[in-house]
Amino acid sequence: MKCSQDTKDSEVNWIGEFPSDWNLSPTLKFFNISKEKVSEGVLPALSVGYMGVVPQLDMVAQNMASGDRKHIKIGDIAINGRSDRMGAVGLSEYEGGSSLVYHVLRPKKELCGKYYHYVFRNKMFSQEFYKRGNGIVADLWSTKDSELKRMLLPTPPKETQEKIVGFLDEKIGNIDALIEKKKRMIELLTEKRSSVITHAVTKGLDPNTKMKDSGVDWIGEIPESWQTKKQKYIFESLSEIGLASNKVSLENIEAKTGKFVQTESDYDANGILFRKHDILFGKLRPYLSKVLLASESGSALGDILVYRPTTEIVPLFGKCLLLSKNTIDYINGSTYGTKMPRVNPDFIRSLHLPYPVKDEQIKISDFLNSRLVEIDEIILAIDKQINLLSEYKSSLIYQIVTGKIEV
Repeated sequence: MKCSQDTKDSEVNWIGEFPSDWNLSPTLKFFNISKEKVSEGVLPALSVGYMGVVPQLDMVAQNMASGDRKHIKIGDIAINGRSDRMGAVGLSEYEGGSSLVYHVLRPKKELCGKYYHYVFRNKMFSQEFYKRGNGIVADLWSTKDSELKRMLLPTPPKETQEKIVGFLDEKIGNIDALIEKKKRMIELLTEKRSSVITHAVTKGLDPNTKMKDSGVDWIGEIPESWQTKKQKYIFESLSEIGLASNKVSLENIEAKTGKFVQTESDYDANGILFRKHDILFGKLRPYLSKVLLASESGSALGDILVYRPTTEIVPLFGKCLLLSKNTIDYINGSTYGTKMPRVNPDFIRSLHLPYPVKDEQIKISDFLNSRLVEIDEIILAIDKQINLLSEYKSSLIYQIVTGKIEV
């Protein structure tokens, strides 16, 4: 791998300098933009995402009207036309039906489809593609077929295209494998985090403490000095509705960690009013473990229950008690509804929960504060490594498909 020496100006901003023996060609030279449709259910449903063209998951809502799916054939390249799906593109290894928002590029003749797969997936092309779009709001911004047809693409000799594909397949495969290993490390650390919380709030910190039967099957044994009470006796359920400047919806609560996630959504709606140290619990899909300890006052929107710990419960301990795997698993087993499972608030209110005296709750809370910060810092460091690898991967694809680096 070396820098290309004999180059010329492509006069295309997103391409820049490229090898002098390469050409520029409009998309229309090699691809037809297919309008062919297929009825719903005739062929398998496909999705176009950041992993390319893949079979659509059963849980994804589908439009059941007939004749409203784009027909994708093996060897087609599909691009999601929506700006909020920038980079969702790929060479299809499947035949099936997809959403009408996808552009389907069908080769006019035999060509090195994988090379164009890499061209279309590179970040600079994506930015140029969506720059040519239009719409009223960001998530409805889309680029038309007519713009895609005219876009100029770098076109090296076919044997060079094949070399590029061979090189990128190997390099990107290695990078992706490394990224997957690091993602698996994060999964294991997240499981460890959950295990630490569950053990601390159900078994305590002293491994030598004497245990007793809690009298509740799903809880099992608890320390001898602990007691159990129904959730309604140690948490007050809040229901006052109002409008607050600080609004929290389910998308603001990170699954399994209970962290607040800032989003760009701007809601103008009433919700359940809460104050600092109240606990917000996601009743929709409770297996996601969306439990937040409020750091300030606000209103909770949508499928969120709000609890205020009584004087018997330290707020952080209370949050971790509701966030623990044992509690979540038991609650999740009671849900109703198939595609959008929810828990009945009355079920939670009748739930028996274990807890120690407040002094021990404070010790457990201090321990969890410290231990979880350690785990989160490791997760954050690995996540940064993943981002750097992803950036390197994106840069490498661009440098190679535009001939900045010769293979």
